[in-house]
Amino acid sequence: MHLSELQRLAGGTEADIADQILVSTDDPSVQSDLEASIAGATVVSGTGVSTQSVSTSSLALAVALTAFLTAVVVGVLFVATMMGLEILASRAELAVLTAVGYSQRSQALLVLTETVAVSVVGGIGGVGLGAGAIVVFNRFAARSFGVESLATFDPLLIVYGIAVAVLIGLIAAPYPIWLSRRTDVTEVLG
Repeated sequence: MHLSELQRLAGGTEADIADQILVSTDDPSVQSDLEASIAGATVVSGTGVSTQSVSTSSLALAVALTAFLTAVVVGVLFVATMMGLEILASRAELAVLTAVGYSQRSQALLVLTETVAVSVVGGIGGVGLGAGAIVVFNRFAARSFGVESLATFDPLLIVYGIAVAVLIGLIAAPYPIWLSRRTDVTEVLG
């Protein structure tokens, strides 16, 4: 693949500071093929004096999984605490709903819906802040270092962010539902 094509794929058509291309293979004939097809290129194999440490580990996957789990745990703790405080503050409204005939199941559904809605609004806000931060960071990198783009925003991140927010809301919901069931109508309205 020609360098200009790689730069276009990587989003670095204006300025690109990359000077190496990594090819990982077990085929020994690739080195001679690369030397023959790319004029002026220095091809270094993974053996010998100039060996560079190249790892095919799953570090990126491990970091991504750790970030996902951290986001879910922190999100669940935050949403559950916030919704728990909201349920405690709206005990009178829950007692009135019970007094007019709302079943515990209907109240649980109401609290679940509110918890997931708050979580989704937070997820949408987080996706928006993340996209904005990427734009600002890329402008800073272009101005300061002459690099066109260091970070990219895949539209699938919108779906991922909202899906994780729904998951957080569903996991966090049992605590506020439990608190809503503990509301004593006679104590609150009496």
